[in-house]
Amino acid sequence: MNIYKAISLEPKMLCCSCFYQVGELESNEGYIKALNSLLQYFDKETDKLEKNFQKFNDKFLNKNTEMLVTILGEYLQTPLRKDEEEIRKVLRENLEKIVQEFSLNIRYGIEMSYISEIVFVPTQYALLKRLEKAGMDYLKFLGFEAGKENQKIIESVFIFEGSVNLDLIEFILGKKKFNSQLHILGLANSNEDKAFNGLYNIVYSSGASVMKLFEKEVFETTLLFSRPSDIEEDQFLGAVTEALDKLWVSFRIPYITLMKKKLGLSRGDNMMVRIFFPEEQEQLTETLRWLSMYKEVGFVRQALIDDGKLINKKIIK
Repeated sequence: MNIYKAISLEPKMLCCSCFYQVGELESNEGYIKALNSLLQYFDKETDKLEKNFQKFNDKFLNKNTEMLVTILGEYLQTPLRKDEEEIRKVLRENLEKIVQEFSLNIRYGIEMSYISEIVFVPTQYALLKRLEKAGMDYLKFLGFEAGKENQKIIESVFIFEGSVNLDLIEFILGKKKFNSQLHILGLANSNEDKAFNGLYNIVYSSGASVMKLFEKEVFETTLLFSRPSDIEEDQFLGAVTEALDKLWVSFRIPYITLMKKKLGLSRGDNMMVRIFFPEEQEQLTETLRWLSMYKEVGFVRQALIDDGKLINKKIIK
């Protein structure tokens, strides 16, 4: 049995977030071309790995089936020998079940990816101004020059299932010929680059398929925050999830997700909420107003609104 089944744990959906500030202005088409080139290559290599893995499994099953048939052959009576092919079939089927029990039942490869550019929303709404100012200060804390003319801050997002895919991604993308694409997307940076990468567990999500949203102009608002030290994690995540559920029902937000930094790795806040909007400001201000008036559990409002930081992004692809 694999370790996940042994401890009754499902492999988590993970999000790799790569913020990167380009020294020279890149066109949006350049980012899209780099991402598509990378993903096409990755899909091709993942398909090769899966086929090789299937060949490995078939070889393993055939070898062990024949071994068992040979061992059992010493004990089979002559009438039973006529059913040797049926015995071989039964043995292989049972070996396949054993292999499945030991195997990870996950989808291999990158499930979804997109690129966004950080934008600042002109507004007279005081709460949005304050949260966006906190977001700009947060970016500066991470080493970025927020608001600097002709220097975009880009985020590349990659979503996949299970930590084993991290090894596959690193193995597949470790090709020298892709250094330029990796560099553009913030996946391979030199010492002079301004970059920040984070790995998150996806704790909660609700809404339509994100890929369908990308057919239109879409904005993503990210609220970054941390759990208050006097609140237990399970209690905090449960309360935030309940609030997001109510928010989604109230406004029918296209897509909303809660992420928690894996093992608290890297600097900055440990949690984030990503909210996708078809239009930039109206639904955003309504959402912030709703969260600021959320009274069911006080520490939710405190973490997300009183102490939170907001970063707005326009989806490029």
